[in-house]
Amino acid sequence: MGKVVEKLRLTNVFDPKRTVEVEAVVDTGATMLVLPSALVRKLRLRKSGEVVVRYANGKVETKAIYGIVTTEIRGRSGHFDVLGEENGAQPLVGQIVLEQLDLVVDPKRRRVQPNPQSPDLPMVEILDVTPAGIRPESSNRRETGKAAKSAKGRVGPSAVSRGPSAVVLTPLPARLQFGTPESSESRPALTAAQLRTMSRELRGNR
Repeated sequence: MGKVVEKLRLTNVFDPKRTVEVEAVVDTGATMLVLPSALVRKLRLRKSGEVVVRYANGKVETKAIYGIVTTEIRGRSGHFDVLGEENGAQPLVGQIVLEQLDLVVDPKRRRVQPNPQSPDLPMVEILDVTPAGIRPESSNRRETGKAAKSAKGRVGPSAVSRGPSAVVLTPLPARLQFGTPESSESRPALTAAQLRTMSRELRGNR
């Protein structure tokens, strides 16, 4: 792939009158937006810190970080910090700018373009913050409520009450359990009239 060069419009966020247009090399191997010190001074950017820079040739140096600039490229814009380089250095557009603005490099045309999957607005990807297999507490409460309603009125060996993190078994009275014979004490007593009727029926069957 040959060199990809794009035109940028850079504006000082704190002083919008300070704006410049430059041509910058799109370098997917670089990280940040890089500007020579002359452009940093022209935009009157403020120094905000320092970083350690490792170059392709293995050299390591400490460089200043300036900000903040609004960077416009291919109809998309965002706010970025700038790594200041020596005078004569080539302005560079690094991977942070490309990812935040959701721009991709077209190697055949030697240009950048909006991501075809999201041509109107930048697309941002994030990880799912909910661990697999764990549902939000509100969902658990709704399901618990549904289970309680469906279990209402059931008669069996035990009633099950389920919560988000516990299962409680509540025994029911013995006389309501399936397969439990009623004791003789719980059976109703027969009246005298019923006893006479049963006696006549027994004699008639002999």
